[in-house]
Amino acid sequence: MAEKIISNYHHKQFVYRHDVPQSVLTGDLDWTDDDDHDHYLQYKGYWYHLSQFMRLPTDHDWHGAHCEGYFSGILIRIADDCETYQIARYLS
Repeated sequence: MAEKIISNYHHKQFVYRHDVPQSVLTGDLDWTDDDDHDHYLQYKGYWYHLSQFMRLPTDHDWHGAHCEGYFSGILIRIADDCETYQIARYLS
């Protein structure tokens, strides 16, 4: 899938809805609602919700991908407790 993966492999905490700036919730993430109370994240200055990531087959090291262009995007690996994640940029 990716020829180059860029990550620091640090585990990060998901953000709850009440901690996401209101301008983001009424802007880029206006399609989310109060039922989407958790699993928000910020990466490289942009906010995402976990549901924006497409699940990858189980034979991949990463659990999900979010395409940002034809040759690039973001990968996510979720910890077993579903409270933390690792994130990376992929380029192909």
